[in-house]
Amino acid sequence: MLIRVLALTTAEQASMTRCWWQWIESMMAKDVGAVYEVLLRRHVHPLAKAGPSAGNFRGKVWYASLPEKVRLVSEQCGATANDTVLVFSDLDVVALRPYSALAQAVLPPEIDLAISGTLDGASWRGVNSGFYLLRLTRPVCQFLARWADRMSDEYRQGRKPEDMPLMRQLLRAAAADLRWTRISIGQVGENPVRVTNHSFAYHAIGTHTSAKKLARVGAVADKLGRRELRCGG
Repeated sequence: MLIRVLALTTAEQASMTRCWWQWIESMMAKDVGAVYEVLLRRHVHPLAKAGPSAGNFRGKVWYASLPEKVRLVSEQCGATANDTVLVFSDLDVVALRPYSALAQAVLPPEIDLAISGTLDGASWRGVNSGFYLLRLTRPVCQFLARWADRMSDEYRQGRKPEDMPLMRQLLRAAAADLRWTRISIGQVGENPVRVTNHSFAYHAIGTHTSAKKLARVGAVADKLGRRELRCGG
């Protein structure tokens, strides 16, 4: 199985990026049956800065990068073999178990897009655009193109583009041929209480600075008895 992992970074997420690489490399080393490609794109913005005060996931640079985050995935259409599994990951997603096994679990032949869930029993309302797996079928590529165009339009009009609300709107209006599902919160967890050694990933949401996100990761690492996941002090 060929898996291409996609992510976007800025200069302000330098510390988070180093940790994300650490988690991805650890996961890939354990996944001997799969072939991985990792595409990490850096969004360059004149206001971006590195250093102790950086790492804001809600500032101007972060909002400016969001349209490119969606475009990064959309432009894989036509440039990637259709049988490749793509994984998009925000930088605050900690890989816990092999993504090849996750793909087998959430992307059966009848599903082309699997998005991390935020709630039990929810539909399009309960998805998080910070982590998802997909195959590049025609309906998926059409969905990605609409999403990317809407994000770019929002930014050009001077608004703060939000990828998650727009994804939810488009899922609600999607045609029946978009075969998508939610990844259960047991498989990819956002609540540290629900994350176990059976989870494939932990998404450190709920705070907007790298330092606080890494503190949450550290708590999960201690809970799971996996100190190798600790990063950044």
